[in-house]
Amino acid sequence: MRFRPWPKPEPYRDTSRKRAAFKRKDRLEREALPLFADMIAQVSTRLSRHPLGRGGGFSPDGFPGGTSSASRRGDLLMLQQHFTTDYSSDIAAALETPGGHLSLGRGGFMLHYGYGAMLSGYDCDAIKAQSIAAGLPVIDSRCVAFDVVVQLTLGGPLVAVGRAPEPAPWHGLSYAPLHAVALRYAAAGAEIWNIPEVETLPAPAERRTGP
Repeated sequence: MRFRPWPKPEPYRDTSRKRAAFKRKDRLEREALPLFADMIAQVSTRLSRHPLGRGGGFSPDGFPGGTSSASRRGDLLMLQQHFTTDYSSDIAAALETPGGHLSLGRGGFMLHYGYGAMLSGYDCDAIKAQSIAAGLPVIDSRCVAFDVVVQLTLGGPLVAVGRAPEPAPWHGLSYAPLHAVALRYAAAGAEIWNIPEVETLPAPAERRTGP
């Protein structure tokens, strides 16, 4: 039984048809996203400086036209920075609300900006940096042991956001001032920002239990 030989692989070659397809894709992207037309054009210009197929077809990193992975990572980083969400309006609303704050955990972030009003998501680092810069109180419990966070959440009080706190002593599901709740998290080793007289306490090597 005879088999036909498999054709030999050939390097990526630059053709006028491929160039036309690339220009058409670039034009459609700029028309579909007019707000980002300048950014798309800038990235396309950088890619066009490396003609497809020149220099052996592929670079050692596997990108066509000799484009290095470092250059492509730079383009992706620029896109990521450009698409970072601006939370300034939500942070401003939280600053105007008594008890407004940002809490971060393993499941993402939750911005408390009103009584029963919350904004949740997973862009933790971006909203954390913006909140700290704006002076909003931040409680980051991602570095605390999971069972300790569960104990603090279920067995401790909630932050009174946009409402008057209940009188002490506070128990589970009661509403306490932000300062009191932040002290409990700080004692467990959570990061605390922009809350006066509350600092992150160094947690011991063994896992802490909630106060």
